[in-house]
Amino acid sequence: MKNTVRAQIGRKNQPTRMEEEKGVVFNISYDENNIRKYSISKDSFSPKETKPVIGGLVKERLKILIDNNLISSEEVIRLQREDYSINKLHLRYPMLLKVGSNYSSKIPRYWKPIYIIRGEKFVVCSEWYEQPANNDRPYFLKWYNELKNN
Repeated sequence: MKNTVRAQIGRKNQPTRMEEEKGVVFNISYDENNIRKYSISKDSFSPKETKPVIGGLVKERLKILIDNNLISSEEVIRLQREDYSINKLHLRYPMLLKVGSNYSSKIPRYWKPIYIIRGEKFVVCSEWYEQPANNDRPYFLKWYNELKNN
């Protein structure tokens, strides 16, 4: 059903709107000879502002912090603690998990890629949510901005 067109049937002299899930809005109207006229709304092609999903945002911003060496050794230690991650980032698990030479890419609740922070290897928690009852975005952005601006 992803690419189906939804329609509402209107009456004569009342435009009928059809919306495709891609966001294109078709307008159907009738001329004086009762012939249908089709047009596409100009708003259908205007770029829509979207926020990156929280997981993508975390990966993108974390890379910036790592590349600019903005995460202190003390912060790396704190990010490995569950209590700190709960209070600071609203996560249920430590944000960072140190991995050794026997690393298995199947660690539940952590992304597969290895991040090298201050010369040590870590995987990053994948349990980020953005729902009304559990929204981690403001916590992460506050933490990120604190590190970026120090």
